Amino acid sequence: MPNEKEFVEGLRVWDVNDTTPEWIILKLGIDREELIKFLESKTDKYVNVDVCRSRGDNLYAQVNNWKPSNARIEGEDDLPF
Repeated sequence: MPNEKEFVEGLRVWDVNDTTPEWIILKLGIDREELIKFLESKTDKYVNVDVCRSRGDNLYAQVNNWKPSNARIEGEDDLPF
């Protein structure tokens, strides 16, 4: 299913708290073994990840599986070059 969320296994995301320096945007936790296993299951060269905020105000890492379509652009053959 294209709209089904795929979470990045082994990657945890947390919001910063009030005592965190302002240049730190968010915090990541990595379970090396779990993340390596997840990445090895992928076949593409890159795994794009979006950090999202849930309705419950929690952060999470989601795989961005968007791929450009091969649809032709209307008028593409009319280009002067």
